Amino acid sequence: MMVKGFIFFRTGKIPFVIENYRMDLFTDDSLLEIFCKEYNFKENYILQGLCFDIGPHGRKATFLVENSMGSTCYLRCYTMTSKTIGAANI
Repeated sequence: MMVKGFIFFRTGKIPFVIENYRMDLFTDDSLLEIFCKEYNFKENYILQGLCFDIGPHGRKATFLVENSMGSTCYLRCYTMTSKTIGAANI
């Protein structure tokens, strides 16, 4: 199952795709470059964001990252709330 969404980082959002507990971040924004410099080869940290796995409404998500290399984060686990968030509230 592929999950799409974005993580909150500093004052912005970085889009991602998760498949098989591998989160690939992507954007042309310089925010991704800053993220990679700060988290490259870092282990055991938590990220917050929104997932869009069911329709257009997002769900708050927490990601436990086992380790990361560049723009790829290898997840130990992630949780999503059951409450959906409309686009106007993002």
